[in-house]
Amino acid sequence: MENRTIEQNLNKCMDTLLQSVANSYVQAYSISMVPCELKKSPNDDAYIPRVVSMGPRYKNSREVLMQMEEIKLRCMLSLLHRTGKNEADTNLTKCCTTICGLNEAIRASYVEDIRLEKLDLAKIMVVDGCFLLELLITKGFDSELPSRWKLPTPTAPQVLQNEDVLSDLTLFENQIPIFIIHELSKILFPHFFKQNSEQRATIINNLALSILGYSLSENQSLDGKPSHLLDVVHSFVNNNNDDDDNNNNNSEVGINMHNSQTQHDNMKMKLKLKRCVTRLQAAGITIQLAQDKGATGLDFEFKYKEGKLEIAALHITKTTKAKWLNVIAWEHHKEDWKKACSNKDTVAVNEIRTTYGKFTAAALIFSDLICCADDVKLLKDKKIIVDDTKKSNKQLEEFIRTMSTGVEHGIVGSGYFKMVDELNKHSTVCLPIRILKKLRHYFTYYYECFKKFIKTDYHFVATLVSLCTVVQTVYALVAYHKPAK
Repeated sequence: MENRTIEQNLNKCMDTLLQSVANSYVQAYSISMVPCELKKSPNDDAYIPRVVSMGPRYKNSREVLMQMEEIKLRCMLSLLHRTGKNEADTNLTKCCTTICGLNEAIRASYVEDIRLEKLDLAKIMVVDGCFLLELLITKGFDSELPSRWKLPTPTAPQVLQNEDVLSDLTLFENQIPIFIIHELSKILFPHFFKQNSEQRATIINNLALSILGYSLSENQSLDGKPSHLLDVVHSFVNNNNDDDDNNNNNSEVGINMHNSQTQHDNMKMKLKLKRCVTRLQAAGITIQLAQDKGATGLDFEFKYKEGKLEIAALHITKTTKAKWLNVIAWEHHKEDWKKACSNKDTVAVNEIRTTYGKFTAAALIFSDLICCADDVKLLKDKKIIVDDTKKSNKQLEEFIRTMSTGVEHGIVGSGYFKMVDELNKHSTVCLPIRILKKLRHYFTYYYECFKKFIKTDYHFVATLVSLCTVVQTVYALVAYHKPAK
């Protein structure tokens, strides 16, 4: 009898895994671990939640994270009391029953083996799922779905003002499957969240983007079916292009260009941008701020056409590092998934690649554009870098450089390679002026390197001793060769 039960459970688990391959939202292994090459100092802390844990990965791992658990329960109570008079207990039972029935699907979503009992895992998903759904409704439909559970101070609005919480919701390892939110919304608000999965997905995705600082215009939509909140952000940013993005005369990160695998690999040989922003300007390229799209979330846009490079504003806050690096990690996860499909048609696989890597490409571009503090100052003067953290230009230089640590160059789109190639070839300013501007820039660059060297422990003393030794040696040689009177 026991063997029969084990066989049935195994069959149910495998059936769930196989169904998840074609399922819209139950995507097997969609919540993975940050690659080791990315999780290196000084970036290792960017992947760890600061105030709130979501899902099983960081549950009860740190005391500071446990402080949010009561707030989650308060949000859950508020959510349940939005469903109707005297229906909170009944709806809670329905939620628990439904989520328990999704045990195999939940486990299939994680790469890491979840060593939790069925009941413990279901508890995490119910609480975290209700917490997220309450945040979404508070942001978009608080008046349409009022809560009957009155608190002296509403909890969810305060949470939505906490930048650290919103940043933690987009961490790669700190996710729950988005189908949990879908299931809870269907149970609790069947008439509001449409039974049609496409309509429900649109509502949930739009609400998720709104709390994270993004918004969809009327003519925009998400490609595919995002599997969690980080995937929602990634899908939106990678498809948040202007109408002329597919114009082949423009070179822009994220352009869909149909190239063969051989062409793509050849373009990778020209990957690195050879000139920083100061040298690009010296070569006659106009650097200017791209038109503001009105989004407060992290977004990127690079356009180069006819000697003009437009760059969207990069707003640096205390959570920019975590947000940026975790989407880069998600892009690397998607690239690893594509490698498993390498036996498919190479052109089709390459078309997938061009839609990924926008955050990775931005990290590479900014890293190449900035080689010293002078470059940071130039970008700040043009309002391309907007620093809310009050870092020095040198600190911002180091900050930007860390964004590209350990990244895989092969996951960026063909539009990136084309733009880099054209920027490397461009030159309209006459040679003498270029030389003068480059000499000034080189002097600043090496002067900064010298100052950094001198400030390092013992380097100043060693330099002073070496200088005195050289002077003494020169003096001795001169005295030796000077004829005696």
